[in-house]
Amino acid sequence: MSSEELVGRLHRAGMEPIALASGSGGRIVLLERGARMIGMFADEASDNALWVNPAALPAETETKTEAEAVLAGSPLWNIGGERTWISPELDYFVRELERFWETYEVPPALDPGRYRTETGGDAGREAVFAQTCELASHRTKEKLTLSIRKRVRLADDPLRRDGGGVAEAYACAHIGCEVRNEIEVVASSGKFAAPVACWSIVQVPAGGVVWVPTVGWAEADDFFAPNEAARAIVEEGMLRLALDARAQHKLSLKADRVVGVMAYCRELTGSRASLLVRSFVPDPAGDYRDAPAQRPDERGHCLQLYNDDGSLGRFGELEYHSPVIDGTKGVRSLADQSRIDCYEGERSAVIRLRDIVLGRRQQNDR
Repeated sequence: MSSEELVGRLHRAGMEPIALASGSGGRIVLLERGARMIGMFADEASDNALWVNPAALPAETETKTEAEAVLAGSPLWNIGGERTWISPELDYFVRELERFWETYEVPPALDPGRYRTETGGDAGREAVFAQTCELASHRTKEKLTLSIRKRVRLADDPLRRDGGGVAEAYACAHIGCEVRNEIEVVASSGKFAAPVACWSIVQVPAGGVVWVPTVGWAEADDFFAPNEAARAIVEEGMLRLALDARAQHKLSLKADRVVGVMAYCRELTGSRASLLVRSFVPDPAGDYRDAPAQRPDERGHCLQLYNDDGSLGRFGELEYHSPVIDGTKGVRSLADQSRIDCYEGERSAVIRLRDIVLGRRQQNDR
């Protein structure tokens, strides 16, 4: 889907997109609804690097009334793109651990929420969304009022710093941005026991492979299929997982085993390919509380890869969590920053860029 088609379908659905355009022809499309980044296009001819749920958007031939009906009947949260949630998942999304899927629900107050676009700032290069919402922790039985502020700002290609660079040499188009999330507990009954973390998620089209550099041999836990063999390929210093939307898996790596990079490489039509890189700063000593339902008190899980089985759509997810706000210690806020870079070009050039991003010295794996 081109950027023009995406923007047109969003307009027909009654959602007013915000576009950030780079000087080289790249484009990022955002929505106030859910504070979503819904499109990333490396240049005018690029396809969307992010997955968008086709069931949530009207077709070009539908009228405005038909488009509104499509939106009204679509999932509240699963429209695709990049989103900001609150974790741990077991606190805010699951009412009963023993009945995980039967009692799983995305809080509407969180997504789509009631975000509003802030005015001011660097118009055309950044967008800022903010909301205040109330969430209930099912584990501690507390209700917290949270202030969430999200800023998305265009960013230059990190591979072209100081003039020239490898991206320019390989003639790949680029679009990139910095994402900053600020979360504060603004109302609670004194100190609170419910942990609060920033959970950042990017939905990508199925059909590619995600590469994760690791510290040594990293053991990945499968949160959703613990009794099945993980489908990841693990070697010293690297983990790979095909995101094919054929089986539901959620692989999780702990903070002391990741360097903060996820690189998703996908072949496109002809001889072209795309590379989406999500980077953040893990804290090996941080207090990470997201955990599998089988071991709800386990700590340390930071980076996660989700592969859907097709029931929610043909997509995968690149996810990470921040350390928690620990209310028992009087802490009430956090700030988390990451970036997303998308490249598109000839397959051989994209593979070279992938290997550079991953710090690889050999290029035998394709």
